[in-house]
Amino acid sequence: MGDERAAKNHRALKRVFMTIPDSKALAKNAAQYYQEGNFENAARLFGEAAAVFQSMGNTLDAAEMKNNQSVALLQAGDAGGSYNCAHGTAVTFSS
Repeated sequence: MGDERAAKNHRALKRVFMTIPDSKALAKNAAQYYQEGNFENAARLFGEAAAVFQSMGNTLDAAEMKNNQSVALLQAGDAGGSYNCAHGTAVTFSS
């Protein structure tokens, strides 16, 4: 039973450590798309990075990615989507 639990914990830790570079890579690629003016892809990747950060319990970075996604959507002409992304993130930054 102990070996099974240890293996399960090892797999869980491996997933966490694998997602940290993944989330940072997503954010970096999203920023690159944004700089190139490819706002739709930037918004998509910022959203994916936000989801990864959120799944890790990193609400601050998740909120930052949602704000970045909001800006990219606004640049892409999607004001409604932009509002929906940013809505509620102020609470995270104010705490």
